[in-house]
Amino acid sequence: MKRGFVASLARPGGNVTGLADVSLDLIPKRLELLKELVPGAKAVAILVVPGLFAPDIIQEVLDDSKRAANTLGLRPEAFEVRTSEDFDALFRRIKQSRAEGLTFIPDPLFFTQRARIADLAIKHRLPLIAELPHQAEAGALLVYNSNWREMYRQVAMYVDRILRGAKPADLPVQDPTKFDLIINLKTAKAPGLTIPPSLLARADQVID
Repeated sequence: MKRGFVASLARPGGNVTGLADVSLDLIPKRLELLKELVPGAKAVAILVVPGLFAPDIIQEVLDDSKRAANTLGLRPEAFEVRTSEDFDALFRRIKQSRAEGLTFIPDPLFFTQRARIADLAIKHRLPLIAELPHQAEAGALLVYNSNWREMYRQVAMYVDRILRGAKPADLPVQDPTKFDLIINLKTAKAPGLTIPPSLLARADQVID
């Protein structure tokens, strides 16, 4: 809505409707999960790839993330990465910063390099909080995001309604209603972390 694609979520107008991707909005929640996992953590690294989003969007997301981190008693520090060749030096810098966990602003680089990032996070004993199930399968410790299967189901329903004559302008843009928490217990064992029972009880999927 801020970008002018729709007039409002309830009445989008024009020819655009659908489901909102709230992954960027969930970074504060991922930080909250990190703090629950490591209550004594004092600092967190936030990885950023410039270029996918407009600079003002990245800055806005970073500002929101830093405010959320400060509220949780975490000192946030952003680390810029441009290519996969940056990762080894990047993780050394993160470790030197005394960060006790990391997350990122979503970018295709973090998906295509998910296994390498997970391996480096384990090597440096840094809990990695990611966004997609494939990243948990590759070794990320925790993943929290919208349930994509449910979103695809809702999109299919919208397509059906439009094909039957409904106008996109009259179909409200929907926010996700279901979210998934995935925990990789195998990864937790590497740095010797104990997952709190309260967190395990809320998990939608546990990888072991």
